[in-house]
Amino acid sequence: MQFDISKNPPPDVVVEVGVSHCSAGKMSFYASLGVAEFWRYDEQCVRIYHLVEGKYVEVTASPTFPILTSELLTDLLERSKTEGQNGSLKWFRKWFRDQA
Repeated sequence: MQFDISKNPPPDVVVEVGVSHCSAGKMSFYASLGVAEFWRYDEQCVRIYHLVEGKYVEVTASPTFPILTSELLTDLLERSKTEGQNGSLKWFRKWFRDQA
């Protein structure tokens, strides 16, 4: 099977959740495809990486979605552990409306 990047462009963001091993190999692979952002959640915090000159550098906010920061995403996922998915989504919707 041939992969044609002009017909199937890479996503803008890749999210990796709940990993117990190093993401270095995956990050290199996604960088080679030109994926602009790599988000990684290790069950403690979210880290956002932005592709700069072929390598990922950690940033505090998403260049694609500037309102989303590592801190906000971590807080949201931590809330889901105690408030559940519905409770954390309700909090996020209210937070988002308050930003407007």
